[in-house]
Parts: sequence; structure tokens; C-alpha cells
Amino acid sequence: MTDYLSRKHILSKMKAIKKFYILVLPFVLFLSCRQNTNYTQYKIIDPIGWSMDSVCVFLVDIKDSSPYELIINVRHTANYPYQNLWLFTEHISPDNSSVLDTIACVLADNTGKWLGSGSASIYDLPIIWKKDYKFATSGIQEIKIRHGMREEYLRGIQAIGLKVNYQNGKE
Repeated sequence: MTDYLSRKHILSKMKAIKKFYILVLPFVLFLSCRQNTNYTQYKIIDPIGWSMDSVCVFLVDIKDSSPYELIINVRHTANYPYQNLWLFTEHISPDNSSVLDTIACVLADNTGKWLGSGSASIYDLPIIWKKDYKFATSGIQEIKIRHGMREEYLRGIQAIGLKVNYQNGKE
């Protein structure tokens, strides 16, 4: 009889431990998978097409001189007519100094296979723009992105995103 009670007690303890892990494990996984993201935002592009005159503006508040990683996210459809996308960027610091840049984004390989992740019709492709980048001054940084393709209205681009991560694991 004592043997039966101790087995029953052990089984109930094991069930309690199992419930604890089922409840706590997702929370622990969430914390461990969390990135050191300081800023993430997407700008939705007009479904008619991304006008040459349309500029995506991002305002990022930088509080320190830590190194950052700047990533541009391109969300496009399978109907995007090109293999690549040229982007023109402008970074305006709080002291009003401005830096222009041109980025060549390869969205598909030579066979036409999309490089981004996604379904059969929508793809997301993160493009590392700057690594170990230190902003010259803290404060609100204005980052402008527009397309540099030859078309007046570029079809197939759904959104442009900007992600700013702390580079060295700082949060």
C-alpha cells in the first residue's frame, strides 16, 4: 500500500513539474530569442506603385554612441518585375548634416528565385545597410529612403522597413 501511495505521489509531482515547464518554457524561449532591437518600423507603399517622388521617412532616437546595425527590410510581391532594387538613402543628423548613400538590393538569384523569406506571393528580405555604425551625434536621426529605379511608379514593392539593432548585445 505504501508503495502505491509513493508512486501516486511521484506521478502527481511529475505532472505538476510538466505543467510548470509547459507554462514557463514559451516565456523563456521568447526572452532568449529576443533581439537587441532599438527601433523597427515599416512604411507601407501605395498599392498602385512606389512613386519616384515618394520618400519613406524614419525618425530614430539614438541615445548613445554604441555601435549599431542598420537593416533595410524590403517587402515585395512575386509580381515585382526585376531581380534587383536600387535605393537612395539620406541620413540627416540632429545637427542637420546630411549623408547620401546608394544601395543595390539583390532580390532574386540568376534563376529568378526570390531570396527573401515568405510565401508564394509575398517576400521579406532584410538587407544589412551598415554594420558597427556609430552615429556622430545622439538625438533624433532622420533617415529617408526612396527607390532609384527608372520607373515613375514601381510595382510590386509593398513596404520598406528600417531596423536599428544594438551591435554588441547591449539592450
